[in-house]
Amino acid sequence: MSTTTLDPQIAEIVGELDFDPEALHARYLAERDKRLREDGIGQYVETKAEFSHYVEDPYVEPGFSREPVFDDVEFAIIAAASAAS
Repeated sequence: MSTTTLDPQIAEIVGELDFDPEALHARYLAERDKRLREDGIGQYVETKAEFSHYVEDPYVEPGFSREPVFDDVEFAIIAAASAAS
């Protein structure tokens, strides 16, 4: 069970947490640390010459355009699931 205190307004909406946010944060940091590379930004290849075709989005229909979409939200929960390690 969580030892972290939620903002009362958020707690009213989401209820009790069934996980420890601090432990989850530590797990994410550990996973991130596994993927950090010593060559940093040097690992990336410039999108020019034989890689220049990656600049264009192949899924955009020719001539498509629209105004930007703006949404107002109280809060958003963004998460991803992964296979158990």
